[in-house]
Amino acid sequence: MCCEGCDAAGRLQHACGDLFPQRRAGYLRVEDVVHRHRLRRDRSAGVDEVGATLIVMSSIPVETARRQQEAAAARNVAYLDAPVSGGEAGAEAGRLVIMAGGEAAPFETWRGLLEVMGRPTHVGPVGSGQLAKLANQMI
Repeated sequence: MCCEGCDAAGRLQHACGDLFPQRRAGYLRVEDVVHRHRLRRDRSAGVDEVGATLIVMSSIPVETARRQQEAAAARNVAYLDAPVSGGEAGAEAGRLVIMAGGEAAPFETWRGLLEVMGRPTHVGPVGSGQLAKLANQMI
C-alpha cells in the first residue's frame, strides 16, 4: 500500500511528464537559471522556450523575487514566486498551502500542476507570494 506522500509524488511526476527531459540529477540555482550563468550547453533549464514559466517555491526576500522576475522577463519567461506552508507533513500528503505572486495568466496555466502539491492561491503581483508567506508565519 502506498502512503499519501508517495501518491502525491507520483501524481506530481505524472503531471510534469517530460517538462525537463534533459535535466540530470544535481543542483541548479534559480539565479543561474534567470541569469544563465552556469547552464550547460544542453540548455537543461529550458528557459529560452516561448511560453516558459519559472516557478520559484523557495522562501526568499521580496526584492529577490522581483529581481528574478525582471531577469526572467528579459528572456520572455513568465515568473511566479510561490512559497509554501504546511511543513513536511503537508508536503508528504500533497496538502501544501501555495501562495503565488505574479501575473494571473501563468498562474492559471500552471494551477493544475500546483494543485497536485496542495492548495494554490494567486495573491497578487510578483513578491506577493513572499509577503503572504511572511504574514502566514507571523500568525
